[in-house]
Amino acid sequence: MSEPRPGLARAQAHAGVFAAFAVVALVVTALSGAVLGALGPSGAAAVRESFANAAPADRAARWQIRAAEDAAGQAEAAAAILDERLGAVGVPWRREVTTSAVRVDDANEAVFLADAAFADRARLESGSWPAPGGGSGEIEAAVHAGALEALGVTVGEVLHPAEGPAIRIVGAWMPLDAADPVWFGDPLAATGASGTLAGPFLVAEDALAAVPAGAYARWTALPETERLAPADLAGIREAVDSVEALFRADPAVGTDGVTATGGLSAELAALGRATAAVGALAPVPVLLLAVAGALAVQRLTALLLESRERETLLLRARGASAGWFTAHALAEALLVAVPAAAAGGGLAAAFLALAGGDAAVLPSVAAATVAGCAAIVAAATWIDARRPAVRDGGAASGRVRRGLAAGIAVVLAVLTGLAFLRFARTGSPVGPGGTIDPLAVAAPVLGLLTASVAAVLLLPPAAAALAGRASRRDGLLPVLPLRQLSRRASLHRAAVLLTVLATGGTVLAASVAGTWAGLDRADTLLQTGGEVRVDLLGDPGYAGEDEPADPLAGREDADRVARALVAPARAGSLPLVFVAADGIDVAGSGGETGGRLPVIVTDALAEAVDAEPGDPVDIRLAAGGGVVAAVVAERRATLPRVDGAGAAVAYDDFATHQTAAGERVPLPGERWVDAEDPAALAAELNREQPVPLVARDRQEASSAPFTGPVLAALFAGAAGTAALALLGLIALGAALARERHAETLVLRAVGLPARAQGRSRAIELGVAFAGAAILGVVAGLVVSAATAGGLARAAVATAPADLAAAPGFAWWPWLAITVVFAAAAILVIRTASARLSREAARPGIRPEEP
Repeated sequence: MSEPRPGLARAQAHAGVFAAFAVVALVVTALSGAVLGALGPSGAAAVRESFANAAPADRAARWQIRAAEDAAGQAEAAAAILDERLGAVGVPWRREVTTSAVRVDDANEAVFLADAAFADRARLESGSWPAPGGGSGEIEAAVHAGALEALGVTVGEVLHPAEGPAIRIVGAWMPLDAADPVWFGDPLAATGASGTLAGPFLVAEDALAAVPAGAYARWTALPETERLAPADLAGIREAVDSVEALFRADPAVGTDGVTATGGLSAELAALGRATAAVGALAPVPVLLLAVAGALAVQRLTALLLESRERETLLLRARGASAGWFTAHALAEALLVAVPAAAAGGGLAAAFLALAGGDAAVLPSVAAATVAGCAAIVAAATWIDARRPAVRDGGAASGRVRRGLAAGIAVVLAVLTGLAFLRFARTGSPVGPGGTIDPLAVAAPVLGLLTASVAAVLLLPPAAAALAGRASRRDGLLPVLPLRQLSRRASLHRAAVLLTVLATGGTVLAASVAGTWAGLDRADTLLQTGGEVRVDLLGDPGYAGEDEPADPLAGREDADRVARALVAPARAGSLPLVFVAADGIDVAGSGGETGGRLPVIVTDALAEAVDAEPGDPVDIRLAAGGGVVAAVVAERRATLPRVDGAGAAVAYDDFATHQTAAGERVPLPGERWVDAEDPAALAAELNREQPVPLVARDRQEASSAPFTGPVLAALFAGAAGTAALALLGLIALGAALARERHAETLVLRAVGLPARAQGRSRAIELGVAFAGAAILGVVAGLVVSAATAGGLARAAVATAPADLAAAPGFAWWPWLAITVVFAAAAILVIRTASARLSREAARPGIRPEEP
């Protein structure tokens, strides 16, 4: 058929609706693209930052075995395995040979080291590097400057051990960075001496044959921090974990037992869990925006179809088919959505350029937005064009639509129930193996959407009940707007849905952020013991010996300092961590204990050794710390610096008990510090090095690098949904103005003044908005109660399972979004009210005027 009206003219007649449609496409594309484009690079940056903050021995893996007689063959066989496994995932490695301790004078021992690439991790302070081999019954060695000072020798002197060759000191060196993982956290790298042990003595590898001590070859894997990416973690971990078995299986490497050390595998696993948490949380704001955008487009499409109803009937009478209407609607949608999505993508690209994000995802986001808009418009237009031109009673009364809506609500409720069951089964969207359950991820958004549908169903009876109560008073207000709201609630459907999603989404974001903040703080305090943890390098020794200087003596920026001994130990054959620290209060420690030391034990230890309060337990400290005859005084789920089985007691009580028992008392090697500015204190201690130490700020153990961008995305998604809800409210005002234009004349004829009609419109819109907002807050609280703890726990991958996620709330961002949203909604409502007042006051208006 020929068009009675050009398509462009038809579109121009409804420019306001199409402008709103463009805004929806722009907002959804811009925010979704910015979120997805920012979270990818932020995940990689978080992996690198967290890995760089890990302890040196947790950033490397080491394999050690007794050096073979055929050292070259052993090195070649090991290199083939490492090149195949580690080289395939881009992880460099290095080889060195070390010895057990060798007595070099009457009071001191030393360790020797051979490393062909030693110069890339140390600098020569004086002298020269050792030459290969040795002559005249002596070997050359370059020695740590701290070791030379401890031994009281200088470059050029010769040491004459009781056994073995003489050692000529040809050079003094210092590490380029003692905290570099290449040193594997060896305290000798920082100090050069620990107790009576000094070194390392760097020698040529062929000179080690003359050293009267066992020699050990070791290989160290050292992933490069700047090259780590989330996608690489699993592959690197698998490669690292496979090396020990391959070494053991190759006789050329050795048959004397391979020892694997280092926390690299565990660190990569923790980073993988943290990355999975980002993957579980990131879809939530995007889903929220997608659902809100779809509802907004649906409402705008319905408004457009309602405004064209007469025109549609005329065109159908002249032969227009459903396909013709759908094709024209699709063309209009593409004409508007494509440039709007392109503009949204441009805004997202500008943001990502400033934030360092990845813009590669933007074309896909824009295409998805355009496709979604086009599909919604085409489907709605097709359904509308297929309806009978003469409505039957059922359709006219809305029974068919209500039945369809009820069916959709039931399906949605069932899907939401399944999602929450999946979420509850694991307690978070992340499964035990780090896999992400898509249905569990969607649970929060499905919960809010179900609550939105419930709000739409509750709106008519609630408005009718309010109207019934208001009818006891004289006058048309507020009875008239409340009855209109109850009888014609379909017009308010999209605005109510969007408002519930916006307010509920904001509450959810604030709840997740607040709960995460509390859980993250509790977890980092467990890891560090205080706002700052200071680790003294080297062996602090035992009570009665020369104690190391206090690195925090006289510092006014350290508010509270607790001494702490954290030692590996065993209860029978069970490994555990024993903590003796200032400030640990053991319940019942003053009672009769039969000479045993009352201690707190973790639930993991109590269950493993079947111990309850009052039961004795013997704890053997590693490295000559003796036996602690203890009695269980209290059980706790968690203890500071303990992950799993552990026991804790006040340090002074421990020292008194061990002294009375005739045991040596290890000195505390850690300081747990509270400070007003923890980061500044840690940085200053690391820079000044009053004694050899490593200071670590609590924030370095935080999951904030991973979770911070996701929480920002959650609030951005909630703010974007609020913007779309405002657009829905504006569209509702326009729909009411068109739908009830004829009523303006009637109400004016019965004596309702123009200002009263404006107030009536304000009451109608205000009650709908306020009711939806209140229900949204309630829905947000209910959904948060079911999911915020699980989402927060997923975000803190290092949190022990027994550490409770106490509910929290981020008040300031919630208040900011809520206040702006409410103020903008009030402005929209007042504008719609003023518009109706002006229209009702205008003389000469006719019922057929638009």
